[in-house]
Amino acid sequence: MALDNISQLQALNVITRDQLRSHEYGNVTILGIAGGNGLEHIDVEKVNTVFGFDVNEQYLEACRMRYPQLLHCLKLICCDLGQVNIQLPESDILICNLIIEYLGVKAFTELIGYNKKQVNALSCVIQTNLHNGFVSQSEYTAALEPLTGIHHDIDENGLINSLASIGFIMQTTFCYDLPNGKKFIRVDFKK
Repeated sequence: MALDNISQLQALNVITRDQLRSHEYGNVTILGIAGGNGLEHIDVEKVNTVFGFDVNEQYLEACRMRYPQLLHCLKLICCDLGQVNIQLPESDILICNLIIEYLGVKAFTELIGYNKKQVNALSCVIQTNLHNGFVSQSEYTAALEPLTGIHHDIDENGLINSLASIGFIMQTTFCYDLPNGKKFIRVDFKK
C-alpha cells in the first residue's frame, strides 16, 4: 500500500488526520485499525480513549508497538467485525476506513444499527476501482489476490442510502485521487 505507484498508506494517513481534525472527540473508535496508520494525529491532550478493532492480533500488536505514547488511552480489541452483535463502545467519532469492502454494505449497516446509540458521528473511506481491480498491481499482487474473494465493491450512493435508513445522514464527501487511477471517497455521517 505504501509503494509510490499506489500511495494508499500515505493517502489514508492524511485522511485519518483530516477525519480527526473535522470532529470534536474525547473517545474515538476505529474499525479495521490494522497497524494504526494515522494514530500519530490523535491529540493526546483531548482524547480519553482510542478503541481499535481488528481481526488480526499481529496487526494490533504492531499498533501497540508503534504508538507507545498512546498506551494510556489505547484499547485494542481483536474480533471479527462481520459478527453483527459486536458491541462497540460509546464514541464521539467512529472511523471506518477501507473496512466496508470486507463486510459489505448490508453487514456494515447492521453493525452500525446494532450500535446506533454508541455512535455520534461516522466517517468512512471506500475505494473506487474505476478500471483497475481491487488489488493494485505490484510485486505483491499474487500474495494479495486472496483478498478479492472477500471483497465487496461499494457504491457510494448505496452506502449513503443504507445508512440513512438507520438514521445516519450524509454530511460531507471528499474525493482523494491515487496515482494508480483509483480513488478514495470519504463520506461523513451524523445521526
